[in-house]
Amino acid sequence: VVTGDLIARIDRRDYTVALEQAQAQVAAANANIENIDAQIEIQQAQINANQAQVDQAQAALVFAQQQATRYEHLEQTGYGTVQNSEQYTSQLHQQQAALLSAQATLKLAQRQVEALKAQRNSAVASLRQAEAQRDQAQLNLSYTTVTAAQPGRVVNLGAAAGQFAQPGTALT
Repeated sequence: VVTGDLIARIDRRDYTVALEQAQAQVAAANANIENIDAQIEIQQAQINANQAQVDQAQAALVFAQQQATRYEHLEQTGYGTVQNSEQYTSQLHQQQAALLSAQATLKLAQRQVEALKAQRNSAVASLRQAEAQRDQAQLNLSYTTVTAAQPGRVVNLGAAAGQFAQPGTALT
């Protein structure tokens, strides 16, 4: 034989299946990362929408403050009613509460991004593990082909096609 000639081939089916399973795990891990990336993008859009709600609530609060001040002054000078002053003061408090609610929603959305980033880090670690398992499966599959390490002669060939061999058994 010359270096690299095939001497024996071990049944590859189990090792091929293991490699395909490992490749599927790598693909699933990649898909999981892509899914988390998409969720982060969606969450960023949600943050932008929540920021717009905060801006809107701040603008409404400024207007409510002006209205409350205006009607309080009218009531104090006798040109407005107590009812109108109380109504606009109530609206002021409602707008303050709406602003606090919008700010809380924004903070929640921002924290969700941090949770998604942690999930992504975990998914990346799972991908690395799946890649290592795939590499090991490829290595195991490569062991199913026995080749000549150097040129020479094969003597005392004790293996035949279809024969089962136990680990550590000398076949040549």
